Amino acid sequence: MVQARRERLWWTAGLVLILAIYASLYFVRAPIEFLRAHGLLRLTVGSLFALAAAAVAYGLWRRGVDVRAGLVFLGFGLVFGAAVLLAERPEEKLHFLEYGLLGSVLFQACRQRARRLGRGAASAALTAVALAGLAGCGDEGIQALLPNRYYDPRDIIWNLMGSTIAIVAILAGEAARNRGERNVIRVRRFP
Repeated sequence: MVQARRERLWWTAGLVLILAIYASLYFVRAPIEFLRAHGLLRLTVGSLFALAAAAVAYGLWRRGVDVRAGLVFLGFGLVFGAAVLLAERPEEKLHFLEYGLLGSVLFQACRQRARRLGRGAASAALTAVALAGLAGCGDEGIQALLPNRYYDPRDIIWNLMGSTIAIVAILAGEAARNRGERNVIRVRRFP
């Protein structure tokens, strides 16, 4: 029963994220252009990435710092950062954050479903990547219809990369943590 409730919670969070992404498509262009005109777009995007990195670091700290898992997440953070540097425009980099978060949430939902059905994490990961990819295709399809946006197939690839890297990082971090239980440094949690 608890597992079904968790699954519903994760599916709801995923749906809310998808709807938020889709609902912002028309309106997000004006703030981006404002930030670009005032030379603040790169700083804003960089700040969002720093905030996301801090949130991941805090989450690892709250669970208890696992040396191996921490190193795995650091490695994936570097891969994520390198991929982001390849993006030409700052707004392309936002795809990594949006779809990295969406992929992570969809993976949690798919994992809850897989556990209930007795399936493994790999099937949950593949399903989550496929769902995030479909959401990215829907994103671009909507943009093709909007007067202030345009369809760009490269954005679908950025979306898939962001979600895939996030999901693989979660799986690799968990595998490292499971193998390295003896390397755990427990941190006292505050009530």
